[in-house]
Amino acid sequence: MLRIVDVASARSGLPDGHSPEEIGPTRAAVNAVTMVQPKGASYTLNGHEVAWQNWKFHFRMDMRRGLVLSRVRYVDGGKERSIMYQGSLSELFVPYMDPTDPWNYQGYFDLGTYPFAFGGIASSLEPGVECPEYATYFHSYVVTAKGAPRERQRTACLFERNTGDVAWRHTRAGGGVNEARPRTDLVLRMYMNAGNYDYLFDWVLGQDGSITVNLGATGMDQVKAASGTPKDNDYGRMIANKLVGVNHSHFFSFRLDMDVDGTQNSLMVDKLQTTTLPKENPRRSVWTVNTLTAQTEKDGMRMSAMNAPEVWRIVNPAVNNPFGWPVGYEIEGHGAMSLMSPDDYMRQRAGFVDHTLWTTPYAPAELYASGDYPTNSVAGDGLPKWTSANRAIANTDVVTWLTLGFHHVPRPEDWPVMPVAWHSFAIKPVGFFGRSPSLDIPRQR
Repeated sequence: MLRIVDVASARSGLPDGHSPEEIGPTRAAVNAVTMVQPKGASYTLNGHEVAWQNWKFHFRMDMRRGLVLSRVRYVDGGKERSIMYQGSLSELFVPYMDPTDPWNYQGYFDLGTYPFAFGGIASSLEPGVECPEYATYFHSYVVTAKGAPRERQRTACLFERNTGDVAWRHTRAGGGVNEARPRTDLVLRMYMNAGNYDYLFDWVLGQDGSITVNLGATGMDQVKAASGTPKDNDYGRMIANKLVGVNHSHFFSFRLDMDVDGTQNSLMVDKLQTTTLPKENPRRSVWTVNTLTAQTEKDGMRMSAMNAPEVWRIVNPAVNNPFGWPVGYEIEGHGAMSLMSPDDYMRQRAGFVDHTLWTTPYAPAELYASGDYPTNSVAGDGLPKWTSANRAIANTDVVTWLTLGFHHVPRPEDWPVMPVAWHSFAIKPVGFFGRSPSLDIPRQR
């Protein structure tokens, strides 16, 4: 024992529960909405190798990272074309914003800590609730504290989802010719429990050649007892009887080892900027695109900013599309950035939050954005340490790291269990194809 912290506080009200008995009477149920596949799934499986609608990829469950997608390819004109060698979550950092004892140390590295405390990050899925009844379910293995393998049931599910949306549509003006195609996605899903929080992760493969990662945050707010005075709201909000939900942030780091038509790739940055026009032009300005190729890791550190928008593309400089420019995939994701000061020790230990995008040369030992052991790490471990060498990243095997962050000011509607709050990023083809890859979706049968 190092010290005892005794903080005077009012006794909290009893927390509200969310079991059926504690919820009490419920509203009238909606009429059942069901999805079925009478002819079975359209995808084929060979172990954990998946083929669906021109997509081919492998996946596995990792005790620390959860879902790991590997060797993601797209069949284009009968030829398999590589897009991503490996993609997964790398780290999740949740710092709380109360500087008083005993809260001032509370900042959690959920991937670097919880997998070993709870035997892996993935939770078992309930068919018909957390995944459709018709989904394919996969089991996985974790290692106990004694080194023995233990099977976990239904830690991932795979299913097709008719979204009710269209993949594309158009009505020709004056001609009355209307064409539309239904949209169907392939979803690979897992759930993660980290203490009071639960997270849902969907890797969604689209018929348009895109990959979208949707993450949903739910579970329970971290709360502290309060006396009910205005000062209780300094670092959070009163969300229940004598309970304050403490302000906090979530920062996810995704490791995306892109291999666009091969391993020799570059990061191209399209900067959107205002161009002033001559006086004789009726317009005063337009925006234009200024493109640069990142040469070093310093160039590959990018920030999301609404007043200085950028498009980030991973391209293969040696492969051109039919129009003469390099084939590529855009990484589209713009989350909130850290509001902690640069000298805050929590921010320094989670240095990946300093940039929305990092780009590094491939190194097999560089897997975790805050280092291998963030629980006992020092400031600057992980991405800041690796990129301090400012290695070359042009026309080589590169890895991109995307930071997706959001801030949470708790509200009474979050209690006692939070509605799922969704956040996402996407990997989209830019010049990878010669035309829309979803054009050949057949009419609805």
